[in-house]
Formats: sequence, C-alpha cells, structure tokens
Amino acid sequence: MDQKVRLRDHHYLQEMSLTSILIFISVTLLGADKLNLSFGNAGIKLSLIPLALLFAILILNKSISYSKKEISYFSLLILGALISFYNTSNIPISIGYVLWMCINYGIIYTSFRCSCLLFRPEKLINIYIYSFRLQIFLSLLLYPILSTEDGRISLFYYEPSYFSMAAIPYISFSLYKIFDQNIKTSKIDLFLILSLLFLTKSANLILIILSTLSIFFISTKKISFVQKIFSFIAITVALSVFYLIINNLNPHNLISYTLNNILNSDSKLDAILDRTGNRWPRLLLALQVSIDHFFIGVGPGNYRNYTDTFGSIYSISDIPAIFSPIGLPAVNIWLEVLAENGILGLIGFSCIILITFKNIRKTPPHLATPLSCALLVFMISLFFESSYLRLYFWAFLGLANGIFLNVIRTQE
Repeated sequence: MDQKVRLRDHHYLQEMSLTSILIFISVTLLGADKLNLSFGNAGIKLSLIPLALLFAILILNKSISYSKKEISYFSLLILGALISFYNTSNIPISIGYVLWMCINYGIIYTSFRCSCLLFRPEKLINIYIYSFRLQIFLSLLLYPILSTEDGRISLFYYEPSYFSMAAIPYISFSLYKIFDQNIKTSKIDLFLILSLLFLTKSANLILIILSTLSIFFISTKKISFVQKIFSFIAITVALSVFYLIINNLNPHNLISYTLNNILNSDSKLDAILDRTGNRWPRLLLALQVSIDHFFIGVGPGNYRNYTDTFGSIYSISDIPAIFSPIGLPAVNIWLEVLAENGILGLIGFSCIILITFKNIRKTPPHLATPLSCALLVFMISLFFESSYLRLYFWAFLGLANGIFLNVIRTQE
C-alpha cells in the first residue's frame, strides 16, 4: 500500500514539474512573434505549442474549469464581433479574429487561470520573474549580433516596444520588492530592468517604469513621505545618469533623440506630439470611426481594410502625408475594440478587465499591489497601442484571476 502511495506521489510530482516547465516556456515564448513553424504556405506560431501542451495536460488532469460570469462577459465580446460581421469587407480575416478571441480566452487565459490552482501564487510569480531574467540575459548576450542600426534589440518579439509591454508583470513584481523593503533580492532585477531600457531604448518602457513607480509611490504605506522624496530623487538621478551614459555611447539613439528634441523645443507639447509620429493621428481616426460605428463595428480585424476604403471621408487636419493613419492599425485598444466590435464588444471586454481588477483587490496585499499595478500599467500602455489579442496580455489576465481563485480556495 505504501509503495502505491509513493508511486502515486512520485507520478504527481513529475506531472507538476512538467506543468511548471511548460508554464515557464509558455511565458518565455508568449511574445515570440518572429518564431514560426512553416508548412508550405501555412504556418504556426511557436508560442502556441507549449500552450497547447499545457492545456492538454490540464485537461487530462481534469484541472480545466470555466467561470459562468467570465463566459457571459466573453460572450458579449463575441456577440458584438459576430453582429459586426454585417459591416466587414473581409469575412476570412473576421472569422480568424473571432477564432483568435476564442483561443485567447478558451486556451491561453484558461490555462494560466487553472494552472494557478496547482501551485502557490508565489511560484507562478517567480516563473514570470525567472522567465524575463532569462530573456534579458539572452538579449545582453545576443546584443552584438541582433541589435539594429539604432542599437535596439527585440529578441524574438515583433519590435522593442512589444518586449517592453510583455515585461510589465516582471517589472511590477520586481519593483514591488523595493517598496516591500526587500532590496537584496531586487538588485539583480534593477540591473536587468535598466539593461532592458538600454537594450530596447523604448519610450514605451520609460512610460511603463515611471507609471509603475508612480503607482507604488502613491499606494505604498511601508515607506514614509520623507523616504519617498529621497527615493524619488535617487531614481531621478539614476535615470539621468543612465540617459547621459547612453547619450554618450550613441547620441543618435531613439531615447536621446527624443529627449533632446523635447528639451530643445520651444513648444514641449508639439515636440511630444511630433515624437508620437503617426500614433496621434491614428488615435484621432480610431475615435472618429468608433463614433460612426458605435453600435455595430466595422468587423473584427477589418479596421485597416475599412480605413483603406473609406478613410478619405474622415478629415484629420494638419497631418503630413508621412503620418497618415489610413490603412494602419488603430491606436488605443478601447477604441479598437469599439470600432471593430461595437458597443456590445466593448462592454464585454471592459467587464473582463473590471472583474479582474475586482478579483485582484480581494487577494492579500503582497499579491494585490503588484498585480493591480501591472494591470493598470497594461491599461495605460495599451492606451497608446493596438491589438487587443496580445497573448501575454490575456495570459496575465488568466494569471491574475487564477491567483484570486487560489486564494479563495485556500481560505475555504
């Protein structure tokens, strides 16, 4: 009898070990836009393979479960998308988008959500941390080989800003350690976050870091007001020294170019808007399309086709041709969801975000603070970005809701 118990326990530990390895690989490859397996004219994202294996193991272990409330919100998003098929000019693309929505929720979100019930929340958070430590170390090693002419690297992400956004949970978990007065374990992560800034030279990453620090400064109660002031000064000095270093190494890199233009401009606002390139015009166009198609969207995935065809009816004044938003993705995922899927789609998507915030706040402070900060920073960053189907975003939503379920189960 004892031998059977030992064998069963050994088998269980092996399965848990395999599951944690698959989660680690999945997190590492969530943004692997450049890694694809080709089969003739068809292809598959490499990131989907470990996710599919993880989902299969969870099914075999009968660990998959769905929330009726979450399904109802997701169904609103799908319903809005299906109704918006009425306006789409590209049925295959719209069908593909709806399928991706189902994959994002049914497999990616659900796999991370259900995995949290198998491990302590801290283990899942550590998997995120070690995954991005590995990615940044790899980027440092491969920088001489993979860096572009302007000295940037995106590893296997589509572009450096995507790398920065995928790292939001890692940055939040790591910086929280400082405000939790756990400095010793954060030194390596502080170095790696600054390294990521050097590697990507991403303005989006600067926004992410400053937003994260601001939220922690405001919310933390473990640090006195005087300590906050000194910490703010120290961080400002550190960022200034970092800027001087990269400016000295390469005065033409993107961050140096941007800051020099803003500092030397007579109109700071104009300089900032100029730095946004076509993002500001794209946001304005997305707003106009959203208003015109408030109830029924232009069709999931059909926004670019729509503006290509009907863009001339929208007037966006004083925009150089080089910054024209016509035929480009929308900026701001809220406007993108509304423009493509109508108000029903936006309500469903918003409810998923809001229920995640609500669930996070019910977890212990050491989990609620970095998780809510990461989600809020995601919302701030995605205000200036496109694509509501990013794998790493839906994976994080699953992680956050899964940690909430884990905490509730433990309390029971």
